[in-house]
Formats: sequence, structure tokens, C-alpha cells
Amino acid sequence: MFKIISKKLNYKIMFWLFILLTAGNMTIIYVVTLNVTANSVKSTKQNLDMLSDSMFQSLRNAMNTGDPVQINKAEDNARAIKGVSNLTIAKSQPLIDMYSPGTSLSKDSLIIQSFKDKKINIIESDNDNGHNLRMIKPMIATTDCL
Repeated sequence: MFKIISKKLNYKIMFWLFILLTAGNMTIIYVVTLNVTANSVKSTKQNLDMLSDSMFQSLRNAMNTGDPVQINKAEDNARAIKGVSNLTIAKSQPLIDMYSPGTSLSKDSLIIQSFKDKKINIIESDNDNGHNLRMIKPMIATTDCL
């Protein structure tokens, strides 16, 4: 009689230990996955920031020359960087008025807002093409540019 009770008790204990270990392992895996994902996105944003700074420096240097060939070459080189799916250089209205009359202002509301508040915007999106980061960064002319 005692053997039967102890066998049933052993099975119950083993069953609940299995359930608790499984639940614990699944919780650990979930938390680790969340942390890795968050760290990956953070690292990607830092890399995007470094890449944009590098692209801005080369574009600014090319624009300071005033040579359209050099500017186009710098733009093409920036577009050819692996991981850059699209590079659009939008001109503000004062720049269009000064250098490119007849060119139209961007219709993208985020770009227009960036011209107004002069802040960097990073937009994350998940779609059929995967996880994308879009950076809108205004290039502000300083006295050394002029």
C-alpha cells in the first residue's frame, strides 16, 4: 500500500517539476529574446547614426566645392553603400529659391516637419521588405558652408 502511494506521489512530483522547469525555461527564453531584440535595434540605430554622420560629412564636403559633378558623385557613392536602400536629398524652400528655381519642394510631411523643427527623425517600420529604419536628418548650412 505504501509503495503504491509513494509511486503515485513520485509521479506527481516529477510531473509538476517537469511543468515548472518547462515554464521557467520558456520564460527565460522569452526574456532573453526580448533583450536581444532590443539590443539589436539599439545597435542598429547607433550604426545608422554613424553611417549618416559619415555620409553627411562627405556630402557637405562635396557641396562646399560647389561643383555639381562632385556633388552627384558623392550622392552616388552614398547611395551605393551596402544597407542604404534609398537616399533622397530634399531641398528646403529657401535653398530652392536661391539655387534651383523651378524645383518643387518635397511633398513628404515628415521631411517638411524636419525642415521646420531641425530635428533628426528615425522611423521604424515593419513591412513586406522586412524591418526598416528611416532617418530624416536636416543639413543646416553654417557660416563655413557659405
